[in-house]
Amino acid sequence: MLPSLQLIEISRKFKAEQVKELVLDLRYNGGGYVITEQVLASMFAPQAAVTNQEVFEKEVYNKILTQYYQEEGIDFESRFGTDFEYQDQDQTVKVSTKDANIGLEKIYGLISSGSASASEALLGGLMPYTQIELIGSQSHGKYCTGLLFSAKDFYVKSPAELNNWGAYVMISIYQNSLGETPCMPDGLTPDIAIADDPRLPYVIGDVNEPLLKQALIEAGRTYNEGTASASLSRSMDSQFRKLPQIESATFGKRILTLPSKTTHNILFKTGLQ
Repeated sequence: MLPSLQLIEISRKFKAEQVKELVLDLRYNGGGYVITEQVLASMFAPQAAVTNQEVFEKEVYNKILTQYYQEEGIDFESRFGTDFEYQDQDQTVKVSTKDANIGLEKIYGLISSGSASASEALLGGLMPYTQIELIGSQSHGKYCTGLLFSAKDFYVKSPAELNNWGAYVMISIYQNSLGETPCMPDGLTPDIAIADDPRLPYVIGDVNEPLLKQALIEAGRTYNEGTASASLSRSMDSQFRKLPQIESATFGKRILTLPSKTTHNILFKTGLQ
């Protein structure tokens, strides 16, 4: 998903309400665009890091791409900021996060095996700057970045009926400002391990849902003893088979958005065209 103006407005609202701690639920987020990470991180990181445009993440490329980007003067680093620009098909889109930095002191990240790629990168990129407590289960562990190519990116001339396919090519490994990739190789490890059981009768956002409940307890909320979560879980175990594991191919998108001219140059320089 590309940056959402609605999320930016929500962040401005949180800033106005002086929110200091945030529950960030990424347990079912299998990835997205690097620009979305950068926008979200710029609203969640300390204001000083945004003002100074400090490094959020770095891309580590192979020898060919490293040489190409150096020759073209393309930065390997993404930085915090307030003004962003990216290419969406044939349109240049501009996004502003001015007055949307919340000023968070802590983030509670809810994760599971369904958290992959861009969602892992967002948390890992914020770790050098913001206190992050992870709640849930081990994340997926997808630490690569890719470019999404269409048929026209590969061929100068291509019949229209053959244009309904694409290729998602891994081109780099991402690192945070400390040169670390926290989800490599096996995923992010939760600070508090809690299994996510979607069979429990709670909608996302219910304060009694186990992962959110634990985050709220960590944030200082009190609950009466003897809530129904545990008994419900035990009683339902006999009624349902074990849920299937999430297939690897289902998750793991972390996509760079680049102008089409740059895309063609990359293909030509690396011999893909």
